Amino acid sequence: MRSSFQRRLLASTLLLGLTTPAFAQTADDADEGTIVVTGSRIARPDLQQASPIAIVSAQELKLSGKVNVEAIINDLPQLVPSATGASNNPGGGVSTADLRGLGANRTL
Repeated sequence: MRSSFQRRLLASTLLLGLTTPAFAQTADDADEGTIVVTGSRIARPDLQQASPIAIVSAQELKLSGKVNVEAIINDLPQLVPSATGASNNPGGGVSTADLRGLGANRTL
């Protein structure tokens, strides 16, 4: 009986020793994503050509002195900035975009 126990103990020890421990992988540095503003929900069949695209580089963001993305995109000609500080920023960490004056609820 004792040798049976020792055999099981030896077998389980060997099996545990043969398994390789799982190590956590280090996370890659997250690449800063891009913010893309794309059109509206309103179908516009009269616009069959490509609209101009505004690209704001990281260098331009740093040089602008703005503290958040809302302030930066409000300077773009495609967006209508809010008349007051609260009209495009309803609170709760949400900032909306009013694309071409269609209203914030019409922007995708």
